[in-house]
Amino acid sequence: MLITQSYTLYRSLYREVIHTLCRDIDAERISLDDERARIVLCYPRHGDAECLERIEEARRVGVEALLSYGNVVLARGLRVVGKGHAAVVVLAVMGSRIVALKVRRMGSKRYSLEDECRLLERASRIGIAPQVYACTRNVIAREFVDGPTLREYLRECMKRGDRDAVKRVIIELLRASWMLDKVGIDLEEIANPLDQVVVECGDPCRPRFIDFESGKLRSAPNNFCKVLGFVVGRSVEGVKISDLLGVSTCVEELRALARRYKESRSEDAVRRCIEVLEHGCGHSRG
Repeated sequence: MLITQSYTLYRSLYREVIHTLCRDIDAERISLDDERARIVLCYPRHGDAECLERIEEARRVGVEALLSYGNVVLARGLRVVGKGHAAVVVLAVMGSRIVALKVRRMGSKRYSLEDECRLLERASRIGIAPQVYACTRNVIAREFVDGPTLREYLRECMKRGDRDAVKRVIIELLRASWMLDKVGIDLEEIANPLDQVVVECGDPCRPRFIDFESGKLRSAPNNFCKVLGFVVGRSVEGVKISDLLGVSTCVEELRALARRYKESRSEDAVRRCIEVLEHGCGHSRG
């Protein structure tokens, strides 16, 4: 079930404390009339004539203000959640919601965000991606999924020596990737999901895909096998994922199950993979 975020704990002229699903965030509120809003909405060329249209486009989808928050710093100290080759992601206020606003970069080779929006909407209906509130060619307003990235979450599990949490998040990630296959979405970058997945509120049962920029609709997507390849072949902080899970001796069995799934799209192969991760080699039951 999707839970709508509420945000107003207190508001001053310049700052507000935001209560998300996970924690309180102290962020500066930036009016769309503030010239600093251009730095984000028109990044990186906020002096272009097209910039005013971008601001009006944000207003039309219901954006009231931006919030300076995140680990990425733009000009004049403005903070955003993320910055990539094609877009910038910033927190924004839409009525009673705090949303993640994805904004196409000025001059981006990518013509539109609308295809990504359609994929997000399809994936959100099965609960494995953020809900979409509005989208246009240049912006997507979607649910803000708060929590650590998969990379950050696994690092914390390693520090605590929490193998059970590692198993749970990886199993749920495999289930979610199988569900993506079932709805016909193929994510190219899911082969290394460390920074493409957010573990909502640090709950290992709630990994969410947040980046559909590389996504395509295909008749036979292969997300499950890509994530399983990550499990058997990738590392975090120099430690193999299979070692974190305690299944390093089961790699060949998991690869054989991946081949079986690729050939037949068998739900039984998915179930058996999960049983191996939960119980070890030879514990999958027919």
